Amino acid sequence: MKKFLRCIIPIFFVILIMPTFTLKSYAVKNLAKGFDGDTSKSGIEDNRELFSSEDCSEIERMIESYSEKLQMNLYVFVAGSEYSHNSDRDTEIFADDTYDRIFGENTDGVFYYLDMSGKSPAYDYVSTSGKAVLMYQDNLKSMLNEMNTYLPASGQPVEASEIRTAIEHFCELLTTRQITKHGISSYYRDKSSGKNFYYSKGEYIVSKSAPPFFKVVTLAVSCVIGIIVGVICFFSIKSSYKFKSSAGTRNYVSENTSRFTHRSDTFIRTYTTKHHIQTNSGGSGGSGGGGHSFDGGHGGGGSHR
Repeated sequence: MKKFLRCIIPIFFVILIMPTFTLKSYAVKNLAKGFDGDTSKSGIEDNRELFSSEDCSEIERMIESYSEKLQMNLYVFVAGSEYSHNSDRDTEIFADDTYDRIFGENTDGVFYYLDMSGKSPAYDYVSTSGKAVLMYQDNLKSMLNEMNTYLPASGQPVEASEIRTAIEHFCELLTTRQITKHGISSYYRDKSSGKNFYYSKGEYIVSKSAPPFFKVVTLAVSCVIGIIVGVICFFSIKSSYKFKSSAGTRNYVSENTSRFTHRSDTFIRTYTTKHHIQTNSGGSGGSGGGGHSFDGGHGGGGSHR
């Protein structure tokens, strides 16, 4: 028992001091680019051709004013019939990639995809980037449900005035549904890009590395589980095997009856193993599935109507 304690005490000591060294040496590469203050790229793209050029200009000025107020990029895309065959996943990838193409990866902003393509059911989607991910992620579902009351149901006539009112209401929701209180629970991971979104010491972080706190907790839990398993195995083996003397070859071989007068190594047969290495003699035959074209991290949510 004394030997066991002498082994286990140093292990506990290492576990206690390990988080200190981990936190000091843990360097996070922050990919967040924030908002550059340029509101001119914010606006609307009317693929459905619902609005006149004058109406589009007025809506664009309104969106730019909200972009200035929110200090983030804001873009509304009104999808027409050419997007009617898109799956929900196609829509999500389109929204994420179009945002990254216009504003850049990991910047602060919101992309609102309004499905006016005529497909049934319609699928509206909000893609968030940068600080907008944590700011809206918990409220997106309720925001989209509220927007459904302003938008026509699938198969119903689409009125330009109705869509304009809906866009104005969405921009207003962005100002009233923000989550500005952040703590240790404020965390989101984009599985598609592998990006993590969180606050650390008041700084907004976008990184492929998880928060340091998560790594320390994982390490501590793993160590505790390992020690428990080790202790169980130690006492289980100790109770099953109780040797009177140490095990060795001399315990099983009689020196009086066994005499080795000659030793030699004789190979009875040899084996040769061959492996065929497959070479690529042509193209891969396509990308096979169509993923994101950009590496920006995104949050988001969608709703059918």
